[in-house]
Amino acid sequence: MRSVLVTVSLICALSGVVLAGSGPMTVEVTVMSDPVGATLYANAAETSFGYTPRVMKYVIPKALECITTQPLKVRWASGVEVTEKYRICRSVGKRQQVVFQRPSVPGADIDANFAIQILQQQAAAQQAADQVPYYQPPAPHNCYSYFVGKQMFTNCY
Repeated sequence: MRSVLVTVSLICALSGVVLAGSGPMTVEVTVMSDPVGATLYANAAETSFGYTPRVMKYVIPKALECITTQPLKVRWASGVEVTEKYRICRSVGKRQQVVFQRPSVPGADIDANFAIQILQQQAAAQQAADQVPYYQPPAPHNCYSYFVGKQMFTNCY
């Protein structure tokens, strides 16, 4: 039993050295909320990054396996807020996600209705982007050209 524990510890330690020594790593973290549509605030200045879901990029320095984010805060339309810090680790991969769960407090109906509006707006925007504009080629022309001396004339009908 002890040899298994030592082996696992050694593998973890070696993995950490290999991962930590591989250079800086950029990680895309999708910040989600349940329900969607909460406003995302990040850093000490509480800069607004728009509605969730939102992709944030973090760089894990070469010497570290994990970093802890500055506080992330979401605020739903009803005014309910949640603030958390998250650990972002190399071993999880270059694409990660975190989910803010809305607490069970009054105003859930307001947030649910707002989430529906956000989803409808996103669907309409996607539908508009997916529509290929109708292209009507120009009517064909029959043309002929001829020279009179050094001058060229073209007639189309």
